[in-house]
Amino acid sequence: MQIYVLKNNVQVGPFPLEDVRARLQQGEFTNADLAWHDGIADWAPLGQVLGGAPPAVSDWPAPPAAPQAPIVARIVTAVVLFVIFFVVIYFVVAMLCFMVGGGIAGARAAADTNAQGFNQGYSVGQQAGMQFRHDWGRIIVFGSALFSLVTAPLAAGLTAFSNLLPWCRKR
Repeated sequence: MQIYVLKNNVQVGPFPLEDVRARLQQGEFTNADLAWHDGIADWAPLGQVLGGAPPAVSDWPAPPAAPQAPIVARIVTAVVLFVIFFVVIYFVVAMLCFMVGGGIAGARAAADTNAQGFNQGYSVGQQAGMQFRHDWGRIIVFGSALFSLVTAPLAAGLTAFSNLLPWCRKR
């Protein structure tokens, strides 16, 4: 007979009956740990499982699924991951837009005014970058937020509800 044991919400086994009894004597398992073997309907305390006579069966089916994290824990995880992903994605997209757009605007202004030398080019470029931020800032902020609102829930949902988190894994 092969016995599966649920120790600290982790399914271990299968173990032969003698091995389970030895582990129980060594203190690795307790009578309160849940156990299952073919022939019983659901997980039961190990002491109760060892007290009963198991049926003799040659093909052992997979035991019933071990308990999973409650849906509330998954939802809280998804919300936390959404906030983290939203903030990271938002700032990365916004900063890239400002840096690239401001750099392009500054370079164009410096080229258009035929700026001479570093100081003059820097000054013209800085003014053009500030004007770019003034003209396009709200659009970039709104667009970054919209982009983040679309991608962050996808990333958070896929992460929280997939098997990437150990306590969400199907047993």
